[in-house]
Amino acid sequence: MNLSIWVVRLRTSLMLSLLILGGGGLASALMPRSPLWLTGSKAIAQATAPCLPPESDEYLVLVNQQTPTALDQLQTVLPEGSTTAICRYLNQVVTRVGGFATEEVATAWGRYLAETLDVQTAIVVPATPFAGADADTTSPAPSSPASTAASTAAPTYNPQRLGAGYAVLVDYADRPDVAIALQSTLGETVGVAVYRQVPYLLATYSAEAGTAAEVLTQLATAEFNAILVDSRQVILMNPAVELPGRATSGGIR
Repeated sequence: MNLSIWVVRLRTSLMLSLLILGGGGLASALMPRSPLWLTGSKAIAQATAPCLPPESDEYLVLVNQQTPTALDQLQTVLPEGSTTAICRYLNQVVTRVGGFATEEVATAWGRYLAETLDVQTAIVVPATPFAGADADTTSPAPSSPASTAASTAAPTYNPQRLGAGYAVLVDYADRPDVAIALQSTLGETVGVAVYRQVPYLLATYSAEAGTAAEVLTQLATAEFNAILVDSRQVILMNPAVELPGRATSGGIR
């Protein structure tokens, strides 16, 4: 089975679980041994320092490139502010890429590196407290079957790198009102994307430079902080932002 991205979750109990992203679906399994792509000399691995765990607010990408030449190639495509180090993970040598602020951004970059450099990557998330550390000792009220089913449902998540063309991005500074105003100006839904490790609203994505330039001019006139970029460097996280009290319709051009 050819796996493009493995998501590894580290917990305070030091137990590991493995989430496999493939075919648009999400499956989970325990990981009793090293991932299949982690191959190499045990002697080299033992001579390499172990990988440091992520900080409490940091997410990592592990890449199965560990030579100086491969590391140079990797650094040419990584975003500014990221850190790289060759280290040992589960007795295998990998490249540790740190500095990602959210799991979504780390996952998007893991997928981008897998597609761009033809490698396999693993996402490591920060440790979480034990589930029962501060739990209430009283017995919880029984939940209805309907509420149980709703709580276990998992949303579909499939970040995608855009193809060749032009993307107009808007810096929204974590302000929902910017998304509402942008949708009102364009008359259609807007998406969320990541460009160079920074989240943006995706105003439009088009193969035609003229079409993208027209949207950029329109947004500049409306005083939005918009930029025009190569769409191949953009990771689409969500094609349509769900705004409170508003139904979404339409889509990306």
